[in-house]
Amino acid sequence: MPRRTALVGVLIAVLAAVHQMAQESAPLNDDFSHLALSRQVLGGDLPVRDFVESGITLTYGLSAAAQVAFGHRLLAEAIIVGIAFLVSTYAVFALVRTLTGSTVAAATAAIMVLLAGPRGYSYPKIISYAVAAVLWWLYVRKPSRRAAIALGVWTALAFSWRPDHGVYVAIGVMLAMVAAHGFRLTTLTRGAVSAATALVLVLPFLLFVQRTHGLVSYALDGVSQAETHHTVMDAHPWPRWPLHRLSDIVQFAPAQAFAPIVSLRWAEGTTPDARAAVFARHHLAAVAEEDARTTRVRLTDPGAKAIVALINDSAVSDTAGIDRSSASIPMSEWPPWRRVRFRHGWLRLRVFAGLDDQRDAGEAAVTLFYLLPVVTFLAIAPLRRHFAVPVTPAAIVAFCAFAAVVDAGVLRTPYSLRAADGVVMPAILLGLLVGVALTVAAAGGRRRRVALRSAVAVLILFSMTAMATAGQFGERLGYLAGDWRSVARLRGAWSDTARRLVASPPLRYWDGADGTVAIRFAKYANACVPPSDRIAVLWFAPEIYYYSDRLMAIRHLVFAPGLASPIEQRWTAEKFIRWSPPVVFAQSGVWTYTRTVFPELVADVERDYVQAGSLDDDEGYLVLVRRDRTATGTWGPRAWPCFR
Repeated sequence: MPRRTALVGVLIAVLAAVHQMAQESAPLNDDFSHLALSRQVLGGDLPVRDFVESGITLTYGLSAAAQVAFGHRLLAEAIIVGIAFLVSTYAVFALVRTLTGSTVAAATAAIMVLLAGPRGYSYPKIISYAVAAVLWWLYVRKPSRRAAIALGVWTALAFSWRPDHGVYVAIGVMLAMVAAHGFRLTTLTRGAVSAATALVLVLPFLLFVQRTHGLVSYALDGVSQAETHHTVMDAHPWPRWPLHRLSDIVQFAPAQAFAPIVSLRWAEGTTPDARAAVFARHHLAAVAEEDARTTRVRLTDPGAKAIVALINDSAVSDTAGIDRSSASIPMSEWPPWRRVRFRHGWLRLRVFAGLDDQRDAGEAAVTLFYLLPVVTFLAIAPLRRHFAVPVTPAAIVAFCAFAAVVDAGVLRTPYSLRAADGVVMPAILLGLLVGVALTVAAAGGRRRRVALRSAVAVLILFSMTAMATAGQFGERLGYLAGDWRSVARLRGAWSDTARRLVASPPLRYWDGADGTVAIRFAKYANACVPPSDRIAVLWFAPEIYYYSDRLMAIRHLVFAPGLASPIEQRWTAEKFIRWSPPVVFAQSGVWTYTRTVFPELVADVERDYVQAGSLDDDEGYLVLVRRDRTATGTWGPRAWPCFR
């Protein structure tokens, strides 16, 4: 690959890595699942024996190793996620560029990964298949025992990130063998080499599981959990197509959509009729009521004369968002791009406006993802001679089948949130389609060039629009850019992101701020529970363990029916009794919801604990303490009992 072309791929990969690392500064509670388990490992607990880990051994293992290297801070996890996306994005770029010879196609595929921006904990879904695809084509193009071993090694790693990833990659490996050798003995022997390699690498963990839990029981629990996730908690219905009208595809937005937004403070005693008259007199459009006397409005006439008239209106006591000295809207409140689009109608052309909503965009993206294996097979198989390297029909069929298997396994509802998780294989197929189409266009006459290039442009625009909206790329980029308002706000956003990432321990970032319910409980646990003691959280809030730096007194993080077998329920209750944590955090519905999953555990809590406090939130969060534990003092404005 030419150096200049490689630099394009590196640039996109670096941008993807930085984007994902920035996201790790504000992780969601799902992101803390494996982080909480990593703290268990660093605290001396063993997987399977001391906590349920659902086979994600490598996920929390890498997180633990990163914390040893970089400290107990979010930056440690951000580095892992950043490296994973750097490798994955460049792998997608390099693979598509090698197969098609098209930098445009390769960049399209890589940018799809960048735009997707899945949640940090989903990075195994990205790197598992990005690297697997590269190894897959390396084997199919130049079969060798060494390449078979490499596929086996990667299958073991994918399995260790999460067992189902290992299963899907293993299916891909067998498809690679068939694509390279057909239905011959070599297919079986090379497949056996890959399988043996993978087995040797995962065997130590399997032996550990057999010794501590029992391999059969562990596997049955895993299957039960997978069935619960894929049939009860999530589903795989065919996505809903969101584009039904011409206006969903192309339209001109009204100027009002880009008008500046300001806040009006109404004069004392202004009646609803007087306010309505102000709206009519100054051509205002209501946006939202901030409080009883303040309304956010759009100025459909932002000229100086109109602004002066608004400022001087007796019904308006004050304005926010207007420079009153110059009767103008500051750039920080009305960015240049919105100004230009407000004033020039042709710039208000909107393509695929029906994908503006995240839910609709997710449905559209997943529809595309499901169709791409079929479309790629039908379109490329007859045109395989237009690849930059020799490609057999069997290879195209097998890779499309591999992509279809991954789609079926990874894509699940809600598609608005999880479309991004399955982006890798569709991005590669999209790149192949674009590359072949551009090659065919270049070899034809003018009409064919125009038609094919136009079709490619529409396909790329549709794919990127759907992926960017589903992945909320615009919102995330906007935050990091200070909402495009000023350099000062941009610096502030990056400064805040950096402070979140480097704060060690992570709870230090929240000094002087209340934060969420989980943050407030974590502060209390960190301040009032001795490090030698543990805590129990009776709903899914793993961030409390991570931020408080206190270990789990139970075996489970998730409380959903079907995720705990009877023996797991008993072991969880036994661990709870053994550690007898001084503090238990619960929701007010614990006695009805959590009891259905862990009845023995809840019975022990009811017997040995008493409510010591709560937060005045809608869901009613509770602080429970042991009846026989004497407090040494109190903590916080609600005087919760302290035990250190």
